[in-house]
Amino acid sequence: MRGKGLSRAVVACAMGTVLVACTALTGVGDLLVDPDAPDASEAAAPPPTTTGTGTSPPPPPPPEDGGLPLVDATVVDACSASGCEVLPDGFELVALGAPSSDADCPTGFAPLLDGVENPTLDPGACTCGCNLTQPPTCTVPAGGSITLLYGPVGSGSCTSTGQAVPTGCSTEGFHGPFIEYDRNYVAPTATRTGGNCTASASKDNSKLKTTSVRVCQATVIPQCDGKTCAPQVAPYETCVASQGARACPAEWPTRHRVGASASFTCGSGCTCSVEGQCSTSGTLRYFASTNCSGTAGLTYPVGGCNPTQAQATTYGSHRYDPNPPTNTSCKTGGTSAPGTPALAQELTVCCK
Repeated sequence: MRGKGLSRAVVACAMGTVLVACTALTGVGDLLVDPDAPDASEAAAPPPTTTGTGTSPPPPPPPEDGGLPLVDATVVDACSASGCEVLPDGFELVALGAPSSDADCPTGFAPLLDGVENPTLDPGACTCGCNLTQPPTCTVPAGGSITLLYGPVGSGSCTSTGQAVPTGCSTEGFHGPFIEYDRNYVAPTATRTGGNCTASASKDNSKLKTTSVRVCQATVIPQCDGKTCAPQVAPYETCVASQGARACPAEWPTRHRVGASASFTCGSGCTCSVEGQCSTSGTLRYFASTNCSGTAGLTYPVGGCNPTQAQATTYGSHRYDPNPPTNTSCKTGGTSAPGTPALAQELTVCCK
């Protein structure tokens, strides 16, 4: 006989001179009765208290209606057993235990799911990180000035004060011709501007802890007078199961949430800020054009007393370019809280 889902039951009773067995199975699934099949008193099946280690058949595919997978379930007479009751509507008889190195289930049960339960997270499951997507730059405001200090060629001493050089692209100030000197251009400290960092949260799946479990679905269902008699399947537990997350019936109060696997997500709470230091160093460039376009014809380092050669050309404009910032990075901030772990293909398993 084949279970067909979680929502219907078909009652079939074998009647003779004396009522021998009743195959009503409420909540286990539809039971299709073969008119040529032997009744419960004639069925040659293992007694309901038997456990075993024989190789169980491979698990059948899941049904299209979202219930537990279809199994070939044989109903047997169990009127000599005790503890018989009507199964809760929507639940099927299963055995729950720890997986072993083989794929065995108790006798009368077939593998349904080797999965996990009790997912928990250790601290540090989610951590924040940053990625520098655009570096910052260093700028000086237009209208400022660069101080020129100079001295004799080769002296390494720039103590005389020359004409100040405007910052930004400018046509103001001295543009040549240049006499050979040791020159030291002293610029104002540049300001860091721009730059962008992208924040992200990283999962550490090693922080997810679970307990491994095995669920086996009944292929032999002991019954008496319309009730199911739960077999002894030690070291497994006899339980009932339903697809999805639901409450357990009062008669089967111990709830296990079981899934094929567990996972979690990290919340959005990470922040980033751009870091970097600007200095007073850079390059002073002179151009033939009056708008600092084209290739610079003359360059002077800014910062330090350096020898410079004579230059007979007179230029049309100049521009000071600060050096890029150093020690650029992204400073990580905020926190990312992990979400509650979720179970894939969740089953609710209820035990005594």
